[in-house]
Amino acid sequence: MPSLSLPFDPKEQRFSMNIRLARYEDCRRIAEIHVESWQEAYRGIVADEFLAAMSVDEREVNWQQRLAGKPAPSTLVAELAGRVVGWVCYGACPDEDAVAGDGAVWALYICPNQQRGGIGRALLQAARTALQVPGARRFSLWVIVGNGRAVDFYRAMGLSVEPDSRRAFFELGGRMMEEVRMSAVVGQPAIATDKSAIAAIRDFWFADGDKPRRAWFAKDETFDADIGRRFGTLLATAQAGGLRDWPATPEGLSAYLLLLDQFSRNVFRNRPAAFAGDAMALYAAQTALAAGLDKHLPPLQRVFVYLPFEHAEDLAMQDRAVALFGELAAEQPALAGYLDYAHKHRQVIARFGRFPHRNAILGRVSSAEEIAYLAEPGSGF
Repeated sequence: MPSLSLPFDPKEQRFSMNIRLARYEDCRRIAEIHVESWQEAYRGIVADEFLAAMSVDEREVNWQQRLAGKPAPSTLVAELAGRVVGWVCYGACPDEDAVAGDGAVWALYICPNQQRGGIGRALLQAARTALQVPGARRFSLWVIVGNGRAVDFYRAMGLSVEPDSRRAFFELGGRMMEEVRMSAVVGQPAIATDKSAIAAIRDFWFADGDKPRRAWFAKDETFDADIGRRFGTLLATAQAGGLRDWPATPEGLSAYLLLLDQFSRNVFRNRPAAFAGDAMALYAAQTALAAGLDKHLPPLQRVFVYLPFEHAEDLAMQDRAVALFGELAAEQPALAGYLDYAHKHRQVIARFGRFPHRNAILGRVSSAEEIAYLAEPGSGF
């Protein structure tokens, strides 16, 4: 498998992530991430004594034995700026009910200070793609009960917890632990083709036809979770740089932008990954507008082609958003409310150069003026 270059860093929106096969010289870093991830993720779940005793040196030796002399085709690492920040190990499923071709993700770990930035999604998607071999029914993995964040992540990626019969118990560090199996179909995904995927996304979002839906901009955990279950895998694929041919048609453009600019905000609400696809969405929207593709969509659907401009922390893009929504309001007066919001977004960028409500999410320090602004009613974008 060749290395996979991903076009944008989720936090800085620039080229920097690379996924490739693990090499012998990666052993130390893989071991460090393994130990750091366990100590962070399983604090309070696994005995403190066990976590404290985990040895990077011992795990490095294990990995040296595994990777000695040649790349291991079942282990991929993710690099940012040349530094390994995560890895995934996968291969044939060893479970008793597996059939030939069934695959499993054996381990997936991300450096704790790089989590929630899209690296795990990219690695899991790469492993899933590698496991799509003839005859495969599914790929699966085991998660320790109590690790709710991992369960939520895998659900967002399209996996489901299997029935109670697929549970396992084992002793670890003097404690009895329980695992559940999660799985997803490999060769026959729920949304099988690009054409049906595009239709499924658009049918879901525009379920009320030419009428706006309150759910679009409301904070609704049930709605967010439903999007994650239905479209989590497609979202991960798009954020990892896939589906780039979709914007070649008006309908594909619509679905692509819904994934990157809307569904990301639902599935990863209040997390950095909510904005991971913004740069790609904006580029696709700019390219599509230059070709006039937006004009082939109904007025209400064009709203979501123009929103990437409104979401950009760039005054020129905000000016473009105001102009686009102004044209739309002139054509369809019932949509004038979107122009009002475009003006409000522009005012924030003109004042601060960024959206202050994103500061805490993205780890940015707010100025005194921004803190005062955030205390005002209606400062939520």
